[in-house]
Amino acid sequence: MSKEQKQREKSFIKQSFFQGSSIFAGQVTYYITAPLVSNWKVLLFLDASLWAFMHAFEGINCVGVRVDVLDSAET
Repeated sequence: MSKEQKQREKSFIKQSFFQGSSIFAGQVTYYITAPLVSNWKVLLFLDASLWAFMHAFEGINCVGVRVDVLDSAET
């Protein structure tokens, strides 16, 4: 296996770990906060915000960890 391929594999494992961690944290946050909120408008706002921040973090994670993806997008 070439050095470049090993680096891609390490980057993929890092990305998978951080992406799984962010989804886990989002789910835990949802299941902790949802029962505490009785107003459905506040709950809807919290859910939408959580959804947006989770996906924003996943995008930052993809570009930040997988440098090879960013390099291929520039060329």
